[in-house]
Amino acid sequence: MMPARFAPLAYVLIVFGGVTAAGSTPVLAGPLNVMADLIFLPLDGYPLAEDPVFRLLASIAGGLMVGWGVMIWRLSRDASLASAIRWGGIAWYVVDSTGSVLSGVPINALYNLGFLALFIGVTWPRRAPAAS
Repeated sequence: MMPARFAPLAYVLIVFGGVTAAGSTPVLAGPLNVMADLIFLPLDGYPLAEDPVFRLLASIAGGLMVGWGVMIWRLSRDASLASAIRWGGIAWYVVDSTGSVLSGVPINALYNLGFLALFIGVTWPRRAPAAS
């Protein structure tokens, strides 16, 4: 059981992941451009999230952060580990795949289906075997 005090960490990861993933489309890339400028000093307005690879990686990284945040949030709410992993995986898939489509690489959403199947398959609730 994870204490509820970890919920704020989950919220920060979800918001930061959302901002990062939003960089997958030029219309919403402003905050990601500011973060990149702060990381790659000096503050000169570069680099910009214009390269398709940069935008795809933003969607992947953002999806991972959101998925991780959802998993931590679920655990902080006393969810089972399987449920937390399943919902974290679903959140990752939605954010990563949406960002992939917006960044012009929709085939990545198809590739992500394999990972989503793993997340759901290994965490799907199982019935207890019948007593003999």
